[in-house]
Amino acid sequence: MPRRQFTSLALAVSLTFLQFASSESRTVTYAAAAAPGSIVISQIFGGGGNSGAPFQNDFVELFNRSAAPVSLSGHSIQYISATGSSTWSKTDLAGTIPPGQYFLIQLAGGSTGAPLPAPDASGTLNLAATAGKVALVNSTAALTGACPSNSSIIDLAGYGSTASCFEGSGPAPAPSATRSVIRASEGCTDTDDNQSDFSAVVPAPRNSASPLHPCNSTPVQGARITAEDIRINIGDATSCSPFPVTVHITNSGTGAQRDNAGPEAVFTFPVNTMIAGAGCRASTGECAAVNASRIEWNGAIGAGETIAIEFDFTISSSVAPGQMRCIETTVNYDANDDGANESTATVSACATANCPAAGPGTAIAASVAPDSSGPGSVLVFPFYASSAASAHAENTRLSLTNTHPHRAVAVHLFFIAEDSPQVADAFLCLTPNQTRSFLASDIDPNVAGYVIAAATDEATGCPINFNHLIGDAYIKLASGHTAGIAAESFAAIAATPVACTPTSITAEMRFDGVNYSAAPRTLALDGIPSPGDPYDMILVVDRLGGNLTTGASTIGQVAGLLYNDAEQAFSFEWNTSRRQFRSRISSAFPRTAPRLDVIIPRGSTGWMKFWRTTDGAILGVRLTAHAGGSNLKVMRLTAAAALIVPLIPPKC
Repeated sequence: MPRRQFTSLALAVSLTFLQFASSESRTVTYAAAAAPGSIVISQIFGGGGNSGAPFQNDFVELFNRSAAPVSLSGHSIQYISATGSSTWSKTDLAGTIPPGQYFLIQLAGGSTGAPLPAPDASGTLNLAATAGKVALVNSTAALTGACPSNSSIIDLAGYGSTASCFEGSGPAPAPSATRSVIRASEGCTDTDDNQSDFSAVVPAPRNSASPLHPCNSTPVQGARITAEDIRINIGDATSCSPFPVTVHITNSGTGAQRDNAGPEAVFTFPVNTMIAGAGCRASTGECAAVNASRIEWNGAIGAGETIAIEFDFTISSSVAPGQMRCIETTVNYDANDDGANESTATVSACATANCPAAGPGTAIAASVAPDSSGPGSVLVFPFYASSAASAHAENTRLSLTNTHPHRAVAVHLFFIAEDSPQVADAFLCLTPNQTRSFLASDIDPNVAGYVIAAATDEATGCPINFNHLIGDAYIKLASGHTAGIAAESFAAIAATPVACTPTSITAEMRFDGVNYSAAPRTLALDGIPSPGDPYDMILVVDRLGGNLTTGASTIGQVAGLLYNDAEQAFSFEWNTSRRQFRSRISSAFPRTAPRLDVIIPRGSTGWMKFWRTTDGAILGVRLTAHAGGSNLKVMRLTAAAALIVPLIPPKC
């Protein structure tokens, strides 16, 4: 490689200018031309982390302007201040730079600005923002002197007006905290003149993942996939059934599309549109549903080859018939054959909502609060009990209804015992407009507790948005308490309330007012009779939260206030390790001072409100002997409630 020649203000061929009226003289040096090099310094930025800087770190960028790979083994990047004349500081390098590729070296930094793109090498050199000298050296030995004439120097750039060493007629322009100096023609220009080869611009760091920029005219044999090469066919679907989709992608380029890092094709679905079934199928490569609204395909496509990808999707019944929903297909491909997908093509295809309205009137909007009168995607039956030996005296009939006139659904039932971490589960498959009822004594005999019912995908078991479930329980206890209680309904608010992947074995359901309705934290019970009156009232409180593969969370510490009809307040609390708490309202519970029969005398009533002392969700019901029952009133909500549920494909 030809030796480069550099210019110094105190070195080489010189001309002396005499200043009249003074005996002072100064020396200026000019450089002879040198042949351009293969690896060059293509960009320098010394303002990293300074006030106003766009990036946190200084950097030096290298570029291979030749037609062959060049190894950096045994090379170093070296720096000294603009007028420095001692030993240069250095950072050793390694690796290989292919033709037309950049190589980013991250150096010292500060706290201001964004992180650089992933560097290819790192060092601690602290470059000056406005003037300095940088050399690329094919040795790891440190340079010495203001302007060393060392044959190991491959490229040198002096920048800023005070730089005492540079190539050609002058240094590169002065950069700043917001400007770098960058070599012309994407790094291809090298006339051995820093002044003409570089300009000061907004920093634009490039690394080995950046698109190649070959400096020769040889065409690159890369892939080519345009919008015309992507053909999407959305098939017809019967009312409320999934739409079948087939996507053909053709590589019309002269080179193969390899299976590079990241997906080669991405399919995204808008709000109220979701993947149906078990994901997707492909003629080659790997295709998977990342979540309910995104599919990714990874694979290779040979030059001239066409691949096929198939999947199904549904449009939510909340979308009015006749409205359009469009799938976006993005193909990422490698047009310059550098092993990275730097080019994209995007095509959209649309389908028309085909699910008739569930009936006349305006659809009920998904509420951020639970509701015992409207439909939802999750139902909580707050109490059930049965006795296998005396089912006629103590039992619970649970009923679930799918109110959708056209769509079937699989419902995952979780039976949570009042005082056990063990959870039993089962599936109930409901066709459109179907009601199913069953007795607790037939499904979970001799157990008292509560039931959580979640609408799930019929193929994967992943919880879904299906705000069409209603339910109720008829409870009969041997103590004489009977009641018909509506299930508490939690609506799915997000189109895809739970993210499930093909490899997921559990899923988290968040009752946060974003994915599902928020859950109750503070409850109220009114119409509390005096213990001296002939009423027998039972309070039932359930905990909503926990991992149902290992056990629901316990209720824990509860605090509250009891009010009498004179508006006097009396505090109370209790603590339980149960999942469901059940107690008669009496002089012993809730424990107040004075006791309940004093606070609420005969012929009077009162009310109370209570909550978990740590954030979390509770709900419940009251049962009154021979007088029925009702759900507890919700006073305040929490966004901290979540359930982890197992993902089991239903057998519907």
